[in-house]
Amino acid sequence: CTLDGKLLAITDPVPGARHDAYAFKHHGLERYLDESTVADKGYIGLGLATPARRKPGQRLSREQRRNNRVLNRLRSVVERVIAHIKTWR
Repeated sequence: CTLDGKLLAITDPVPGARHDAYAFKHHGLERYLDESTVADKGYIGLGLATPARRKPGQRLSREQRRNNRVLNRLRSVVERVIAHIKTWR
């Protein structure tokens, strides 16, 4: 969805217990998005804006923590839309 909560796409579910990133690729949605698209840590490596992940035994830098906070605030819009879809009747 957009940052103002408008849906961009809804797809059919994929069979089985699959991660969202699998469905994302399965339906070819990656061709519509770029590095300015905000996503969660499950999408790391797909060329989207994702939070930094802490490496074992290391801490995130101050800038990484700040960027994570910004991305997480932006993602809260998406999470609210997802919750609304899941509870809609």
